[in-house]
Amino acid sequence: RTACSYFSEKIRQNDHASINQMEFDGLPALVLTETTEAGTYRTYIYVYNHNLCELFVESQADARPSMGQSIVPMNALDMELSDRGLLTLTFTDTRKISHTRYLYVHTASQKEVS
Repeated sequence: RTACSYFSEKIRQNDHASINQMEFDGLPALVLTETTEAGTYRTYIYVYNHNLCELFVESQADARPSMGQSIVPMNALDMELSDRGLLTLTFTDTRKISHTRYLYVHTASQKEVS
């Protein structure tokens, strides 16, 4: 339940940002990219060491998954972002129960895999 609320709130808070699906050091990640007067910043949301993590960094910074802040225990995260903005998040909790959440992304997001 905490993870569902977290994803919903992050998407709402960053509706003005670019929201993408990418690989982050080999891990599937949701990446929120925002450009301000101070520069361009990325928020990576991913699972690392059985925890949902968040990392906020300048877009050009050398970022690694170990640098992120743990949000909630979680075993796995899979996601798909359609061209029409439907984000499907499937995560597996520590009890190995899978949960799926569908969110509509209002920004002009792109699906990126690198």
